[in-house]
Amino acid sequence: LAILIFAAQLPHFAGESWVMYAMVAGALAIIYIFPRFTKVVPSPLIAIIVMTIIAVMTNSGVRTIGDMGELPSTLPTFLLPDIPLNFETLKIIFPYSLSIA
Repeated sequence: LAILIFAAQLPHFAGESWVMYAMVAGALAIIYIFPRFTKVVPSPLIAIIVMTIIAVMTNSGVRTIGDMGELPSTLPTFLLPDIPLNFETLKIIFPYSLSIA
Protein backbone atom coordinates (compact mmCIF):
# COMPACT_ATOMS: atom_id res chain seq x y z
CA LEU A 1 0.00 0.00 0.00
CA ALA A 2 2.82 2.40 0.85
CA ILE A 3 4.45 1.74 -2.52
CA LEU A 4 1.20 2.51 -4.33
CA ILE A 5 0.72 5.74 -2.40
CA PHE A 6 4.33 6.75 -3.11
CA ALA A 7 3.95 5.98 -6.81
CA ALA A 8 0.72 7.98 -6.98
CA GLN A 9 2.42 11.03 -5.46
CA LEU A 10 5.49 11.03 -7.72
CA PRO A 11 3.83 12.93 -10.62
CA HIS A 12 3.09 15.82 -8.22
CA PHE A 13 6.83 16.32 -7.62
CA ALA A 14 7.55 17.21 -11.26
CA GLY A 15 8.22 20.90 -11.83
CA GLU A 16 8.15 21.92 -8.17
CA SER A 17 10.56 24.33 -6.53
CA TRP A 18 13.33 23.44 -4.12
CA VAL A 19 11.14 24.63 -1.23
CA MET A 20 8.83 21.65 -1.64
CA TYR A 21 11.77 19.23 -1.61
CA ALA A 22 13.16 20.91 1.51
CA MET A 23 9.78 20.60 3.24
CA VAL A 24 9.55 16.91 2.32
CA ALA A 25 13.07 16.36 3.69
CA GLY A 26 12.16 18.26 6.86
CA ALA A 27 8.98 16.27 7.34
CA LEU A 28 10.85 12.99 6.90
CA ALA A 29 13.49 14.14 9.37
CA ILE A 30 10.80 14.92 11.95
CA ILE A 31 9.10 11.57 11.33
CA TYR A 32 12.28 9.59 11.92
CA ILE A 33 14.01 11.70 14.61
CA PHE A 34 11.08 12.78 16.81
CA PRO A 35 10.30 9.27 18.20
CA ARG A 36 13.76 9.23 19.84
CA PHE A 37 12.59 11.98 22.20
CA THR A 38 9.02 10.94 22.92
CA LYS A 39 6.41 8.50 21.67
CA VAL A 40 3.42 10.16 23.31
CA VAL A 41 2.44 12.05 20.15
CA PRO A 42 2.71 10.39 16.72
CA SER A 43 5.61 11.85 14.76
CA PRO A 44 3.69 12.12 11.43
CA LEU A 45 1.16 14.35 13.21
CA ILE A 46 3.96 16.59 14.49
CA ALA A 47 5.46 16.70 10.97
CA ILE A 48 2.13 17.75 9.46
CA ILE A 49 1.60 20.48 12.07
CA VAL A 50 5.17 21.85 11.82
CA MET A 51 5.22 21.86 8.00
CA THR A 52 1.79 23.50 7.86
CA ILE A 53 2.90 26.25 10.23
CA ILE A 54 6.09 26.80 8.21
CA ALA A 55 4.17 26.93 4.91
CA VAL A 56 1.59 29.39 6.26
CA MET A 57 4.03 31.65 8.15
CA THR A 58 6.61 31.91 5.36
CA ASN A 59 4.08 32.10 2.51
CA SER A 60 6.35 29.70 0.63
CA GLY A 61 3.99 29.17 -2.32
CA VAL A 62 3.91 25.39 -2.01
CA ARG A 63 0.95 23.88 -3.88
CA THR A 64 -2.02 22.77 -1.83
CA ILE A 65 -4.88 20.40 -2.60
CA GLY A 66 -7.03 23.42 -3.36
CA ASP A 67 -4.58 24.41 -6.11
CA MET A 68 -4.97 21.05 -7.82
CA GLY A 69 -8.75 21.22 -8.21
CA GLU A 70 -11.90 22.85 -6.97
CA LEU A 71 -13.57 21.47 -3.88
CA PRO A 72 -17.38 21.60 -3.87
CA SER A 73 -18.98 23.82 -1.27
CA THR A 74 -22.33 21.99 -1.21
CA LEU A 75 -23.41 18.57 -0.09
CA PRO A 76 -24.11 16.00 -2.79
CA THR A 77 -27.72 15.36 -3.67
CA PHE A 78 -29.26 11.99 -2.93
CA LEU A 79 -30.51 10.25 -6.04
CA LEU A 80 -31.73 6.74 -6.64
CA PRO A 81 -30.09 5.07 -9.65
CA ASP A 82 -32.11 5.27 -12.82
CA ILE A 83 -32.07 1.58 -13.75
CA PRO A 84 -34.92 -0.59 -14.95
CA LEU A 85 -36.16 -3.05 -12.35
CA ASN A 86 -36.69 -6.08 -14.57
CA PHE A 87 -35.36 -9.58 -15.17
CA GLU A 88 -32.38 -8.33 -17.25
CA THR A 89 -31.13 -6.25 -14.34
CA LEU A 90 -31.58 -9.20 -12.01
CA LYS A 91 -29.50 -11.41 -14.35
CA ILE A 92 -26.69 -8.83 -14.27
CA ILE A 93 -26.53 -8.36 -10.50
CA PHE A 94 -27.38 -11.91 -9.40
CA PRO A 95 -23.82 -13.39 -9.58
CA TYR A 96 -22.39 -10.46 -7.60
CA SER A 97 -25.15 -10.51 -5.01
CA LEU A 98 -24.72 -14.27 -4.59
CA SER A 99 -20.97 -13.90 -3.95
CA ILE A 100 -21.57 -11.10 -1.44
CA ALA A 101 -24.25 -13.10 0.37
